[in-house]
Amino acid sequence: MGTAAVTLVGTLLGVLVGFAGNFLIQRQLKSWQREQLVLDSKKAEWKELIGTLCRSTRSMLKDFPFGYEIEPSDKRMTEMLNLWVDEDSEAEKTIQDRIFIADRVQKEDILNRWRKVVSERDVNRFEKGWNELHAALVKAALDDLKI
Repeated sequence: MGTAAVTLVGTLLGVLVGFAGNFLIQRQLKSWQREQLVLDSKKAEWKELIGTLCRSTRSMLKDFPFGYEIEPSDKRMTEMLNLWVDEDSEAEKTIQDRIFIADRVQKEDILNRWRKVVSERDVNRFEKGWNELHAALVKAALDDLKI
């Protein structure tokens, strides 16, 4: 084989190795970008879920008369009950509309745990149930995000 042939073969091998290396790098980069997208999406969903439940809980604790019977004629009590229902509805919607963390939310039984908290009419049991659920949410989020 002549010098020209060796040079040509060497050049072709160099080009092929370059293409193969570039292909592998691009494949790895796409895989890493996808992992980052999923991780960022999970982070955003956990943040929204925990934030919505915290806001709903604060509103419920602030405005609901725990331990009192609600008379249909009492306008303020009816307004508070309506607020409670609205906050509960928003919280449940947020629990149920998760995409990237749906499996973990279901595994942790967040919806049923939230419903149990909301069903409490004793302020101490409500707060205790919420604190336990909040701790479970934060733990699940940290674990899911591998933090």
